[in-house]
Amino acid sequence: MRTTPTGPDLRPLAVGMLAGVFAAAFEGIAVATAMPAAAQDLGQIELYAWAFSLYMVGMLTGAVASGRLADRRGPLPPLAVALVIFVVGLLIAGFAPTMAWLLIGRLIQGLGAGGLNVGLYFVVAHAFPEKTRPLMMTLFSACWILPAFVGPPVAAWVTKTWSWHWVFLGIVPLMFLAAVLILPPLLRLQSTHRIREGANPVPAWIGLVLSGGAVLVQYAGQRFADHRDWGTALVVGAVGLALLAFGLPRLMPPGFIRFGHGLPSVMLTRALVAGSFFGAEAFIPLMLVELHGQSLTRAGMMLTIGSVGWFVGSWLQSRPWFRVERHVMIVLGAISVMIGIAGTALVAWLPGLWVGVAWIIWPLAGFGMGLVVASTGLAQMAFSPPSQQGRNASAITSGESLGNSVVTGLAGTIFAALHFTAPAVVGFGAALTAMIAVACIGVVAAARIGPVRSSPVEA
Repeated sequence: MRTTPTGPDLRPLAVGMLAGVFAAAFEGIAVATAMPAAAQDLGQIELYAWAFSLYMVGMLTGAVASGRLADRRGPLPPLAVALVIFVVGLLIAGFAPTMAWLLIGRLIQGLGAGGLNVGLYFVVAHAFPEKTRPLMMTLFSACWILPAFVGPPVAAWVTKTWSWHWVFLGIVPLMFLAAVLILPPLLRLQSTHRIREGANPVPAWIGLVLSGGAVLVQYAGQRFADHRDWGTALVVGAVGLALLAFGLPRLMPPGFIRFGHGLPSVMLTRALVAGSFFGAEAFIPLMLVELHGQSLTRAGMMLTIGSVGWFVGSWLQSRPWFRVERHVMIVLGAISVMIGIAGTALVAWLPGLWVGVAWIIWPLAGFGMGLVVASTGLAQMAFSPPSQQGRNASAITSGESLGNSVVTGLAGTIFAALHFTAPAVVGFGAALTAMIAVACIGVVAAARIGPVRSSPVEA
């Protein structure tokens, strides 16, 4: 990566961005490992799940606000503000004396993480030449995947050796390094950035509306699965769906619900395919343990090989010799995810089937995700006019978060509803089959995208 004629040296900018991505990804993985110790230390374990739910609420709100800020003010403010907010959240959580303070810290971390994700997309679109962007997507994927290997053991060691507090505080120096590397080239980029007419930013409160809708839909699904108080479940679910129906059209491009060609279907594909993948992934280890007698450690390795497949897919899409059009890559990726889920669903429905089938086919789902996530991110940049880059970056990241939340909640509702009333085979099989159906809709959406034209944004 070299210095562009009108922009900053891309090398420190790229390294700083990658350091920020790695720090955020590592923190997300490590917190899941350290939270049981934090809950035991602080008490109020009944609030445990809120440490993750509030992070999601913050991410959605931060993503929408960051997109608005990017389109109005340029590349520097969203990334700089996101870095500061994320560090503040880490410090609050790291020094938290009570569970309430820890939850506040997690909410603020989510705000920073959502802003960071959108800011990265925006900077890649504006600072990096189009031929370099696929490589950046591959490197981002590597920084998200690597913590899946090293995060849990490192977090467990830190928690045991010092305390869970350092799982949060230990990330602060890495974020500081990212800021030192990012801010100088961003200042130079900001000085050459021209705010373009035609920006139509999303109101910042839309993120709260969407996250509130997602939380209510999940809660309604839990109440419904418990076979109790169905009236409350229906009312809460209806309110949640109404909030989503109100907020999504204001966030997404026109034609999103109708599978419109181009950008609307890019957004829809990302949300559905990612939702089906993570919805299936949430139940695969448990399925392998309960139905096939695998150890928890071995079952967890399934997620690792899925991550390896993800990196391979992301790496392949950036290779110059892989001469496949971008929209075809997205379709192939969506089909791969669907086949990968179908293979694991078959292992769930047929406990007598050799469990190695799941081990062989699940990496295909990860491979598909590598193609889809990188290629939809690049397609979003290509389809978005310069004045809409921030808005659409927030839309694709928020849509993925919503897809993960709502679709995983659907799988959880189906599983919980059948868990005590049907054989375990039926619960796991039905939940994974539902994810196949969602992935199939994602394939249809991918087929509606059409050719991806060259990006109008150049450094």
